[in-house]
Amino acid sequence: MRMTPDQMVAEVRKCAELGGTPIEGAISTAFGCTLQGEVPEKEVVRLAVALAEFCDSVAPRGYRGVRESAQVRRLFALVRKEIGDKLEGAHFHDTRGLGLGQRARRYEEGVAPL
Repeated sequence: MRMTPDQMVAEVRKCAELGGTPIEGAISTAFGCTLQGEVPEKEVVRLAVALAEFCDSVAPRGYRGVRESAQVRRLFALVRKEIGDKLEGAHFHDTRGLGLGQRARRYEEGVAPL
């Protein structure tokens, strides 16, 4: 997208300000990035809090399939502590065979699939 995460948050805010439809703030690299590598959990929480200010829901997403179940559980708990019920969804890929465990942790944390 050729934008920093903060620039993207600003763009999503502009969309939300238009009104008329619910907005989901997705953090597409919450569980690692092919360019950046590890994404610090504090950064994911910071972005989730920023998005929750104006989005109807927030969804951490992981497309590389690299997070272990315990890490998924921990990140969901950290995000939920800050934004509560606005944590409504998550999306995972099974790239490295970890998808089932990630989905189980998501379910245990009360986070819906997307």
